[in-house]
Amino acid sequence: MSTGQSYRFTMRARLVSGTAGLLRIRAGLYRAGSANFWPTVTEDLDAADAVAGEWVTLTGTLTVPTTYDKLSVSIHTSGAVGSVFEVADVSMRPMADASLVVDGSITARALAVDSVTADQISAGSITGEAFAGELLLGSRITTAEAGQRVEMDTNGLRLYNSADETRVNLPTDPPRTPTSAARCRPTA
Repeated sequence: MSTGQSYRFTMRARLVSGTAGLLRIRAGLYRAGSANFWPTVTEDLDAADAVAGEWVTLTGTLTVPTTYDKLSVSIHTSGAVGSVFEVADVSMRPMADASLVVDGSITARALAVDSVTADQISAGSITGEAFAGELLLGSRITTAEAGQRVEMDTNGLRLYNSADETRVNLPTDPPRTPTSAARCRPTA
């Protein structure tokens, strides 16, 4: 344990029987000559809301204040009269160590070039400056949401000016005629 260090706590737990009480991880922080401190470091498993037999993972973090030099960890219950909990896989890991990735802790600044590879990535949005690949599939590809832009979708290819007016329309539907508001001059 190091003062000023942040730790990630996890514990798998389930309610075996009962309907009352809370289960959590608590830390004990100590220093000779000081008052002890017992913060709760994970969310609670509440027997009143739990489904008996269903495993859940309780997580939480704690940064050890510099005023303490010893740490203990305990599995704590309160008000659990008549309830039985089962606990497994209790862990405490330093968060600053690169061997631990905490949910939400990876940012674009923390990624090196060519550091992410995957067969598939599922995301609501990916933003970047350059994308390269053999095949790009999309139901609509556009260079901007409005104003001057190029759009391509299942209806065809369209070019718009800054006033949002269609300048060129190349439809994919054979009966529709391509249109252009551009003037073309033959060159010699």
